[in-house]
Amino acid sequence: MYPSHESYWDISKDRAVHIASTISQAQFMLTEYIHRAKTSPNEWLLLCRFADTVSAWEGQSELRDLRRFAEHLKNSCFESLYGYVNPVVAVEAEKEIILRTVPDYGESQGHDIAPAARLLKDYEQNGPVFTQAERNLILTYAYFMGDSLGTQQIASKMAAHDFSNRDIAVTCASIEAVNLA
Repeated sequence: MYPSHESYWDISKDRAVHIASTISQAQFMLTEYIHRAKTSPNEWLLLCRFADTVSAWEGQSELRDLRRFAEHLKNSCFESLYGYVNPVVAVEAEKEIILRTVPDYGESQGHDIAPAARLLKDYEQNGPVFTQAERNLILTYAYFMGDSLGTQQIASKMAAHDFSNRDIAVTCASIEAVNLA
């Protein structure tokens, strides 16, 4: 059984103190995994980004997802063994982060990003090809634009290291325009 993330021990009061905020509970939960920042810094960053999606209104189910994700990363020791985050896990986490970050958009207009996730996994079946930021941009583009050909072109250019800062700016501007419309 895991220690509770719903309260902490206040040594000055010599009793447990309830943590009311779900977001604060998520932050407190991460203290159990802080050692991962040194041993697996990229997994730690991904875990923190995932924790940042915990909302005040979804609560306990999101906290359970966060705990499962943290335990999976801890038990797999992938980055400690191989020096990088498991690309399949990174893609799935990024997909979940995007879907949780803009849930209102998804209910009305969001596009299926599963094909883009499969595309990334195909590229990365033998090891990492993309940075986490590149995965995020590719999946976010697929989600907001719904353009599978454009998504494939972006992934191809990024994989070939032929995606300039200007290309990034143009892609981000197109996503922002659709998001704000």
